[in-house]
Amino acid sequence: MNAQRSIRHTLAALAIAGTTSGIFAIPSPAAAQASDFPSRTVEIIVGRSPGGGLDLHARGLAPYLEKHLPGDSSVVVVNRPGAGGGIALMSVWDADPNGYNLVKTITSSDLINQITTQSLTYKLSEFDFIGSLYYADTGLMVRSDLGWETIDDIRAAAAEKPIVFGTTGHGSTAHIEGIFVYERHLGIPVRFVHYAGTSEVMLAMARGEVQATAFGASTAARFAEEDENLKMLFVWSKEPIEYFEDLPTALDVGITEEEFDTAPPVLGQWRALMTTPGTPEPVLAILREAFLEATSDPEYEAWRVNAKIPKNVIPGEEFGEKVAEIEAGYLAIADELKELVGR
Repeated sequence: MNAQRSIRHTLAALAIAGTTSGIFAIPSPAAAQASDFPSRTVEIIVGRSPGGGLDLHARGLAPYLEKHLPGDSSVVVVNRPGAGGGIALMSVWDADPNGYNLVKTITSSDLINQITTQSLTYKLSEFDFIGSLYYADTGLMVRSDLGWETIDDIRAAAAEKPIVFGTTGHGSTAHIEGIFVYERHLGIPVRFVHYAGTSEVMLAMARGEVQATAFGASTAARFAEEDENLKMLFVWSKEPIEYFEDLPTALDVGITEEEFDTAPPVLGQWRALMTTPGTPEPVLAILREAFLEATSDPEYEAWRVNAKIPKNVIPGEEFGEKVAEIEAGYLAIADELKELVGR
């Protein structure tokens, strides 16, 4: 933890102690913050361009979070794409810990960035988590005119020249999956082309600039439904997944059980909401309660089901423990990640 972060945590802890022990004769800063929180606009910052799955879900959740927060302040979505989501995370990591700056995370992508990009100094497990939203199985999308139906079709094409693979940035989830899973584990040579966000990758796919990409299944399937040039080849799962039962599984397209079971631990994405480390506990309690009420709201549920977005809500503190476990798994392969991403 850096010095600035340590100071913030210490000040927040002292402020909270003052509300319960009677040490201070005047109300603590934490108590003062919570008494009128929120008194201005709360921002959900999305580290991808508008139109992608992360953006879609943030905009779907925002009105219900606003509905269940006390007072009449608004909740708005702000897009800050770049650095594979790192710009958005750093903007919240370095913000004042007051609860007004929230950020959506894709755990796998953000952990990869944390390990491989020196300019990004956040540590994912040290954010204050509001709660998880869902777990996204990832899948491989290809151009439909290529005639690829199985993994062996792709291997045959790649034997002549590498598959052109679009990603949302150097070190992004798609980039790492392309290296670790498709190239190294499944033996498919890949050439990468990096873009600023999901929408840009989809446009590149539609124009024929790239042949394949990897995304969360719900995002990829939505784009495939809207463009006949795009096709979800399979989802990285042994069993059909919710809302997309008709999508082929990894085993359906010829990936063996051994290949599936021994794949590197870089697949799948938890989506969650978090805020600046050191946010006072009374403010966190307000945010977490509103989050749980929002994700249980019948109107939100109707929107989520219609948008074919899965649900796996885990309360903030509990999910923070899960992130620490996931982070430890990525740190165990940190040297390998750095070597492959830095090539």
